[in-house]
Amino acid sequence: MKKTIIYIILCFFVLTSIEVIAPIEIFAKGKSGKVKHKKKTKRVRKSANVNQSLSLLKTHFPEYSNLDYLSEMSFLQEITYLDENYNKSIFADYELRYKLVDNINNWLGTAYRRGGRTSKGVDCSNFISVVIEQTLGFRFPAGAKSQSTYFTPIKNMEDLQFGDLLFFSGSKSKKARGIRHVGIYINDGMFAHSSSASSGRGVKYTLLSDGYYTQRFRYGGRFTQSNWADNLQKANVNKNTGTTSSLAGEE
Repeated sequence: MKKTIIYIILCFFVLTSIEVIAPIEIFAKGKSGKVKHKKKTKRVRKSANVNQSLSLLKTHFPEYSNLDYLSEMSFLQEITYLDENYNKSIFADYELRYKLVDNINNWLGTAYRRGGRTSKGVDCSNFISVVIEQTLGFRFPAGAKSQSTYFTPIKNMEDLQFGDLLFFSGSKSKKARGIRHVGIYINDGMFAHSSSASSGRGVKYTLLSDGYYTQRFRYGGRFTQSNWADNLQKANVNKNTGTTSSLAGEE
């Protein structure tokens, strides 16, 4: 009889402990008294988005894992090419390719925020502005429409090369010419951008074969040695005069 009573008491104690402790572990409250489970959900979602992007990178740009980053480039290191490469992409340099992808990967999972330019949130054109500045060493303006004016348009997707910027309209109609979104081409039909799409907001890799972007693609733009000096001079003029690009209508 005594054993039965002791057993019942122990069971009651264990069950009571579980009821008290479990909610504290699962639903820990903050100072405001609100349940703090939303941030955990966001972290899980962000991690999933980053893993998905890295998987795309590994599949469509396997060379990245084989590139040797021989030395750190100085922030404003001069880049030189042979004359026959004058009109080729600056990103023919594999060290620069590694550096660009490395800089992009540091931003993966960052939330989309219109007008944002920090790790707390960044929009499409500011993301491009920052990674170009980090990689090539010159200040590149924000504003997708403004960015598009720096280049001779590349109309065909088949002609795109690593490091080309991609400019998109806000509508799938072929008559829509206004630039509303920008990304940067990596390889094998894949590009990096800060997306405002509800299906996956923030910095990520996406395939151009995604119907949404195929229909809205208007043209690309390439950084070459021949436009390097012009881009640098134009960017510095905007910096010195305080000129900023409008973000109105950007996605």
